Amino acid sequence: YKVYVFERQPFENGSGVPIDPVTSTNPAPEGWSTGCSGGAFGCWGYHTSEDVLDGSSTRFAPNDTYARFSSTPYEVAFSDGPVSSESVDMLYRVQVQNDQDEGDYSSAVVYIVTPVF
Repeated sequence: YKVYVFERQPFENGSGVPIDPVTSTNPAPEGWSTGCSGGAFGCWGYHTSEDVLDGSSTRFAPNDTYARFSSTPYEVAFSDGPVSSESVDMLYRVQVQNDQDEGDYSSAVVYIVTPVF
């Protein structure tokens, strides 16, 4: 199987004020302190517990690697053989400063699961 994730709407409050995503991407995730700029009011991103993705990529193997959500689906889990009781954790991390606008923030994230034959 392969699992992909994409974002339908940014992480924002009811007034449309976003919490900015980390600067790093799924193809090149970075550590939190690098991807979350110190000058940002806030930032958010994700990490997958899947250490090996398709093509033997280990880009998420280090625990402190985060990527921004995108409107393009990106792989977050993979297995090329039969599995039983398999689980993958998705970690979401959010950091805000006092200057971040108040409000209830939400996003819409979609997962796509496809079989691999």
